[in-house]
Amino acid sequence: MLNSLRLAGLTFVGGALGATARFSLGMVWDPFWSLICINLAGAAIVGWLVNSKRFESDGSKAFLGTGFAGGFTSMSAVALLFVQTSLVEATVWSSLILALHMVLGVAIYLLVKRATS
Repeated sequence: MLNSLRLAGLTFVGGALGATARFSLGMVWDPFWSLICINLAGAAIVGWLVNSKRFESDGSKAFLGTGFAGGFTSMSAVALLFVQTSLVEATVWSSLILALHMVLGVAIYLLVKRATS
């Protein structure tokens, strides 16, 4: 029970820090491109954590993986930007950006995971 509460606390703190970092970067950079860069960086973080010997503990994975990377990235914001872009410009541009974003995210995750193994 205590371990579960500790992991929940670590996840909460990591998520709060990740969300704060995403919000701060979004205020400084262009919201559209910053969100894409943030999500790609989050995919790289998770790919790195999967094979990292330094972060094998449950606490590290809860804080950095589920917490920080989960709070740092935002699929819901990508979906919102996709809808907003589609409503403003009824072109295939928004669909292409969304598809490219997904493919690049998976590719970056796999590349970093492979590089750290």
